[in-house]
Amino acid sequence: MLEDRASMDTQVQVFRPIAFWTTQKLEVHPDKIVYIMGLLAKDERHIPFSRITDVSIRKGCVGGVLGWGALVIQTAGSGEAEIVIANLTRIDKARDLILTRMK
Repeated sequence: MLEDRASMDTQVQVFRPIAFWTTQKLEVHPDKIVYIMGLLAKDERHIPFSRITDVSIRKGCVGGVLGWGALVIQTAGSGEAEIVIANLTRIDKARDLILTRMK
């Protein structure tokens, strides 16, 4: 019985990031970023490139090896990060694309 519970906990921990990935979307348009989050209830943010002040990434040990981490976007007029997208794959390409569009 304990072995079944341990394997169940592992399955939940593995499933949670997969479910989280499917509930967020980042669209890079020519003039803005659109961030959509949520599975049933949607939260949508439109951020023009002119308001973005910093784009950075956070990677842990495992994320650095596997190429995934968190993308952090800060905007003018806010003390905190406007958008933090965790568990994003190809994070370097996403950051580079946004920085290219900002110029």
